[in-house]
Amino acid sequence: MSYRLGVDVGGTFTDLVLVSPDGVARTCKVLSTTANYAEAIIAGVRAPRWPPTRSWSVAAPAPAS
Repeated sequence: MSYRLGVDVGGTFTDLVLVSPDGVARTCKVLSTTANYAEAIIAGVRAPRWPPTRSWSVAAPAPAS
């Protein structure tokens, strides 16, 4: 299984959630960049520290048929 990244872009903040293969989720909140929302996402991914928040059991996606 691989890492999964979820992003919620808002008018003020952009929230990111990174879930590792073992189910540990890490979150990061950065200021949104309304001129180009991708800049906030990149800033969040490059953030120096993502503390672990909690562990979830993450199911693998179903294979495509």
